[in-house]
Amino acid sequence: MKRTALFLIGGLCAAAAHAQNTPFEAYDQKIEGTDITIRMVPVKAGEFLLGSPASEKGRGTDEGPQKKVSVDAFWMGAYEVTFDQYDLYADKDKDKAPLPDGMTRPSPPYIDLTLGMGKSGGFPPTA
Repeated sequence: MKRTALFLIGGLCAAAAHAQNTPFEAYDQKIEGTDITIRMVPVKAGEFLLGSPASEKGRGTDEGPQKKVSVDAFWMGAYEVTFDQYDLYADKDKDKAPLPDGMTRPSPPYIDLTLGMGKSGGFPPTA
């Protein structure tokens, strides 16, 4: 039991060290089994003031008080999701990746896509 625990802790420490040495730079994430890629960009950690100052002209009552917010670094898609990317995720028959715990398929689009709206040309799913 102790040997297994030490092995797991050692593996976690090694993974954390590797993650810290990985460059925090934009990259293209290929979706396995498809020709689809998603451009990922890093968003650095930082702080900002949420809300508007009480002295701001036209300020609404729901825009304050101001509060300092800290955000951890994270990755974000550089562009809106295209219909081809969305369709791969939404259609369980097209998505060949194993389903992780806690994931469900999205609700169907609210607009009629039979007219070809957004289905070609790299447009967002509801363009």
